[in-house]
Amino acid sequence: MAKAVDAAATEIEYFSRNENDCVEVVAVVAVVVMVIVLTMVVGALAVLIGDIEVPSQVFGEATFVSDLFDRLKIDGVVGLGFRDIAKRDKPNVFDNMVSQGLVQAPVFSFYMNRMEADDRQSRLMLGGVNPEYYTGDFIYVNLTARHKWQFKMDRVQLFSGMENFSENGCQAEMDSTSTMIIGPRRDVIPLNIKLGGRPVSMPGPYEMFEFDCSSLDNLPAVEFIINGKKLSLSSEDYVIKMDGRCLSGFASRKGMLRDGQRFWRLGNVFMRGFYTQFDKGNRRIGFAQAKH
Repeated sequence: MAKAVDAAATEIEYFSRNENDCVEVVAVVAVVVMVIVLTMVVGALAVLIGDIEVPSQVFGEATFVSDLFDRLKIDGVVGLGFRDIAKRDKPNVFDNMVSQGLVQAPVFSFYMNRMEADDRQSRLMLGGVNPEYYTGDFIYVNLTARHKWQFKMDRVQLFSGMENFSENGCQAEMDSTSTMIIGPRRDVIPLNIKLGGRPVSMPGPYEMFEFDCSSLDNLPAVEFIINGKKLSLSSEDYVIKMDGRCLSGFASRKGMLRDGQRFWRLGNVFMRGFYTQFDKGNRRIGFAQAKH
């Protein structure tokens, strides 16, 4: 019977018990996920999610991972994007759950907690949404790319439109693998300055800012205008507290253009504020206020 699966993150390990566990070997591949290098043996095996078993699921068993992976508190990476048949992509586990009628709908959704300050764990819902984790109605926007969770964003603003960024519209993509909201330099640098941030040197390709931790209560909401509707992200969500510092969750880098337009990548900082529904069947994304 079709159902929905709601699961919080737990510490899980995969053990290949014997050489027959991994069958139908497809390839040995090297890939980069975020900035993590993996070498994998690709095969097929039954996968159990909650109480749903997905048979013959193609997966990669890592035989080598770069040092950064060892520092992350994750067990692995699960792809939930669109299958590109032209590239001979294999269906991911959620696509197989949908095609086999194992879930109620071709929809998955995320609740992201506020790190240590939140008693609730982050959750992934496969097959629908969980009303316990959001309030109000969803705001929907249609996708603008065939194989990406990409959509048109009207603009980003402060103070109900007194300050505007990407005011002529831009492209945005949801990215649960990214912590931050990453955008073009011409928008994110002045945004951080308007918020009272100051530049800070951090390793990596991104330009970062930080705030005075004693002034967080005075930080305004950052408003995202999507499909004509306003989504207000509070400082509780866009400030990253780390090692006694208060970093801005808005980072910039060069080359943030896509399809000739300015481009924003909306990571977990954005998803903390908004319960996010990924509707594969209707090719749209829905946002509702997260309930913390």
